[in-house]
Amino acid sequence: MSLLQVENIAKQFHIDHLDRVIGVFDRLSFSVDSGEFLIVTGQNGAGKSSLLRCLYRTYIATSGHAWYESRHGMVDLLAAADVDIALLRREEIGFVTQFLRSRPRVSTLELVMEPLLDTGISERGARTQAESILEDLGLKNDLWGAYPTTFSGGEQQKVNLARAFISPRRLLLLDEPTASLDREARQSLVRRLEELKRQGVAMIGVFHHPEDIQHLVDRTIELSAALSVSANGAFEHVD
Repeated sequence: MSLLQVENIAKQFHIDHLDRVIGVFDRLSFSVDSGEFLIVTGQNGAGKSSLLRCLYRTYIATSGHAWYESRHGMVDLLAAADVDIALLRREEIGFVTQFLRSRPRVSTLELVMEPLLDTGISERGARTQAESILEDLGLKNDLWGAYPTTFSGGEQQKVNLARAFISPRRLLLLDEPTASLDREARQSLVRRLEELKRQGVAMIGVFHHPEDIQHLVDRTIELSAALSVSANGAFEHVD
């Protein structure tokens, strides 16, 4: 079986004040194997980011299954207990967004080291790896001791990527990781993704600059426009 087998996944959002249900995607099925790179395409509002968030469980899917072959056994990511999802996030599944969620008064270096420290790596070893990946992504070393909350959007994204990539993952979900990056930083990111692919990491991504990673793509998932369902059950397209 594939590393991830998605079966008939659907997601709807209930908009109470409009008395409507927005169906962003419905009965979507696909699989991804180790080392495969899938991209998700579609118009704005088609549910590209929502799909990734359902798989990571920051959103709750309306229906369907997402069977993941974890090191602990088969898990349905859409129905597993929160404690199991938390374990998989620590050990096997990564998520990269275009927005950094950092804590106040935590330096860049500390934030990037944290995932390695959680696995038991020594502080010295974690620091060496964190410095290496931050340098590779082009973040100036005089910012490593500063708080990322004070950075520009592009600088914050470099920290976000460094934190996401520093700890080994088997499945990586990428939600517009290049949106705030300059060309040089995007090239560094592509080199990192190439290495992860060679290592057998499965990746599913939404990209602002799909031409950057086109040579890595194995398959494309294309989502159609969303549907709105009114209270009386009538369907209409949402622009």
